[in-house]
This record gives sequence, structure tokens and C-alpha cells, in this order.
Amino acid sequence: MPNVGGDRSVLLAPAEDAIHRVERMQQKIDEAAAMLARDGQQAHLAVRDATTESRRASVAVLVIALLVALASAISLDRALAAPLRRLEAATESLASGDLTTRISDDITGRDDELG
Repeated sequence: MPNVGGDRSVLLAPAEDAIHRVERMQQKIDEAAAMLARDGQQAHLAVRDATTESRRASVAVLVIALLVALASAISLDRALAAPLRRLEAATESLASGDLTTRISDDITGRDDELG
């Protein structure tokens, strides 16, 4: 009778080798998946940080724009509205009959619609 046990190991050796190769490949795939998961988490954190910075920058730009708008409004008020209020007061005084009312030189000396 032939030695069945010896033949069996000869037949199983390539299969066992293939199983070991598949296990090594599965281990490498698992390592690659873990690396991708870490990289994905790092990418997610980087995107979140960039988004936070973008929001902060947007808020800063908005605050600066509001401050510039406020400064412009105050400047326009001083340049236009204040002289108009003085001119209105002088006009009302003249309309009430006070013919001694004088319009100030800061209004009459202007080189625009008020002067």
C-alpha cells in the first residue's frame, strides 16, 4: 500500500501556502484600511479646522465692514446733516420773523449745494 500520509502532506503543502499568502494579504489589506481610516480622520479634522478658521475670518471681515460703515455714517452726518440742521434752524428763525438771523459762514462758505 502506498503511503497516504506522505502524499497527503505533499498535496496539502501548496494549499497551506496559499492560505498563508491569503492571510498575509488580508493582514496587509487590514493595515491599509486602518491607515486610510487614520488618514480620513486626519483629513476630517483638517477640513473642520479650515472651516472654523474660515468662519472666524468671515466674522472678522464682517465686523470690520460694520465698523467702516459706522465710521462712514458718522462722517456723512458731520459733513452733511449737521450743517443742514443749522441751516434749518436759521430758516425757521427767519420764518418766524427774526430778520436779524445770520447763516453761519461755515455753511455759506461751502463750495457745494449748501454754500
